[in-house]
Amino acid sequence: MASDPLMELLVLLFRYVWRRPLLMLLVGLLLLGFTSTKLYRMAKIRGWVEGATVTQKRLTDKRVMAYKDRRGKQGSYWVAWDGGDIGRPGPHRTNVEREMWTAMQVGDVVEIVMVPGDERPQLRAGIFASDGNLVFDFVLIGLEIVLCLVCAGRLLVQLQRTLVRPEVLTFSDSDMQPRFGP
Repeated sequence: MASDPLMELLVLLFRYVWRRPLLMLLVGLLLLGFTSTKLYRMAKIRGWVEGATVTQKRLTDKRVMAYKDRRGKQGSYWVAWDGGDIGRPGPHRTNVEREMWTAMQVGDVVEIVMVPGDERPQLRAGIFASDGNLVFDFVLIGLEIVLCLVCAGRLLVQLQRTLVRPEVLTFSDSDMQPRFGP
């Protein structure tokens, strides 16, 4: 019977968490920091949190940029404004999902959202802050919180066992005198 690679990965991760809780707690905290920062940026793009700059721009170009990967020919969908070259990276273009790209026309006015500290322009309902991406990141942050809690609990148990060793009353065979020891 072939084993499931995902299950093997989960078992390996559980064993590693169980044996190295401090290291895994630090990894979990790093992941939690990354994901929470990303969710905060998404909230700014969506307009749930203040701090992003919103401008109205008129689309001047839209194009499918084709590329080839191992599954065959693929494409990514781009829109540009301010007359910039859509083929060159910069703050004059953004990548969008196919459905949104199909609905957009050259000349349409769109809201461009700029988040401080990020040079990449975003659309409110663009790929970065899409519903699917939000759900994925909320599930991911939930798993990261569980990882941190499990590791913290395991670390506390290990510290308790290391720092508070219960004294055990033992008897010597020769003189039947009680002794305290580990």
